[in-house]
Amino acid sequence: MNQAAKLEERTDEEIMRILKEEYHFEFQDPLHSEAPTPKTEYVGESPTIVDCVNRIRSYLLDMYIINDSFGIYHSARRVFTDRFEREHHTTFLHRRSKLRGNNNLTVLWCAEMIGDVVKRRSPETYETLSGIFPPERGIFSEEIYSGMRRYNKMTFDEKVNFAGEMDRAAYRFLEALSE
Repeated sequence: MNQAAKLEERTDEEIMRILKEEYHFEFQDPLHSEAPTPKTEYVGESPTIVDCVNRIRSYLLDMYIINDSFGIYHSARRVFTDRFEREHHTTFLHRRSKLRGNNNLTVLWCAEMIGDVVKRRSPETYETLSGIFPPERGIFSEEIYSGMRRYNKMTFDEKVNFAGEMDRAAYRFLEALSE
């Protein structure tokens, strides 16, 4: 059995049950049951760009807002997450938490990479995208980047609001690429 298969021995549903029952975590389901699929004419067939589209879709469809009650104590959350995932042979919290800063950054980086491709192929579509994430450097505004810079110091409710804004923007971003 390879290492990746070994790490995912338990299903996500089993891990969620353990987190709910033993640690009293709360899960908010994804806001969407489906997400737009960008047209190939905008994003092409590059494996890197296709992977980016899939990562944004995964953010929308497969990730949860997880209330773990650690609040602003990022270090305690990291220790718990690392220990829990090691003990339960899973990467669930890293992969499926919409409040994990790196998952939000991945959406931003991927959207920026996709935006660069669209800018060359369809400047008018890029204009629409830049209305979703106003440009400063590349496609994203200072507001988005400053939010990410202070993300680890946000309260749980602030992170939930930020994730909601990211979710809506990511959906509109894919929607603009599907029209």
